[in-house]
Amino acid sequence: MYNNSESDAVRLVRLKIEDVRDSRCPSDVVCVAYGRVEVTLRLETGEGIGDTTTICLGGCAGGSQSDDVAQVMVGAIPYKIRLLDVTPLPSHKDKTSKTKEVRLVLERN
Repeated sequence: MYNNSESDAVRLVRLKIEDVRDSRCPSDVVCVAYGRVEVTLRLETGEGIGDTTTICLGGCAGGSQSDDVAQVMVGAIPYKIRLLDVTPLPSHKDKTSKTKEVRLVLERN
């Protein structure tokens, strides 16, 4: 989908969270290690062309506790996705499955 009224047409993209795997230290436990949370997401054009990537916070190869960045090509356009936070933290006492809120920043490079 393009805005063809201007020469620098803007391509619309969709971002879909496909999976969240959270093994961080529960909020009601004292842990030696932070653990990690991995978010798998897909970024695609309106035509369905895109890429899937996994970004991670915590004890990951190259990840940190504060943020993680992935570079993704959608069509021929590069994007940068920065994972800022995933809430809530797991809980040792409350084993029920809770909907995770994922905070991201999406930028066109």
